[in-house]
Amino acid sequence: MQDEWNELAKVVQKPTCEMIRDAKQTYLKLIIPGVSTQEMDTRKLQLKAYQQYRDVPKKGGYAPGPFPLRWRECTTTWISRLVVASKGSEALTIHLPISDSLQTTDFSLALTIAYQLEAERDVMHETCFVLRDLHIVSSPYRRDPTRGVFKLDSADSLPIGISKSQFILFKKEDLGTIDA
Repeated sequence: MQDEWNELAKVVQKPTCEMIRDAKQTYLKLIIPGVSTQEMDTRKLQLKAYQQYRDVPKKGGYAPGPFPLRWRECTTTWISRLVVASKGSEALTIHLPISDSLQTTDFSLALTIAYQLEAERDVMHETCFVLRDLHIVSSPYRRDPTRGVFKLDSADSLPIGISKSQFILFKKEDLGTIDA
């Protein structure tokens, strides 16, 4: 029965994710159409997040590079940055700001959002998104971030090299809000 609910949710309640870069900031915009803002706390929203980093040796001395890229679990850090951008009965919209200092060629972010399909049932739905392309044009001595809206397709699974970790539950009171 849970498999049937999950298949239905993939079509009807499928979350969407976009990377948005405007003159002020860069952020991910996550919309969960099956959950309203007012009911988000009753739908057991959970997140797993992993950030890619360059594994530089801790000890000094010469070491040939480039050093390998690795994934690190960082769910707590990314939950602390989440901002609720919707209100009331609107579909839950969450913004996830990405600071300029993180926008490097090594940066990637993989996240899985999970939530109850219905408040009365304990059927959870999970959707994965992986941000690899920050849409930055690089040339010698110059980086040009491209402004616009860039859709992220959902992934069937998280990238290889990511270890299993627990989801972290979050509530509206844990998040920032956008003041209108």
